[in-house]
Amino acid sequence: MMHPVTPSCIATSESGKQQVVTGGYDGVALLWNPRGTKGAVTGFRAWDEVKVLAVDWVEDVVGIGGKGGMEVWRMAGGS
Repeated sequence: MMHPVTPSCIATSESGKQQVVTGGYDGVALLWNPRGTKGAVTGFRAWDEVKVLAVDWVEDVVGIGGKGGMEVWRMAGGS
């Protein structure tokens, strides 16, 4: 899974797991393991065709903001 264009925002994990989450203008947030080469680990559709403009990651909570509002997701086990 990939963003169709350059991601609009990125946040890193504070847990030291070397993971990042990105948001895109396609309304999707993707979880990445930069050490892998097969693309995103998983993806989450925040909104249909509504831009994700900001992501933040603190401990096991990811906040996503954009034109569709704001969502908060808990990442299982901090990953």
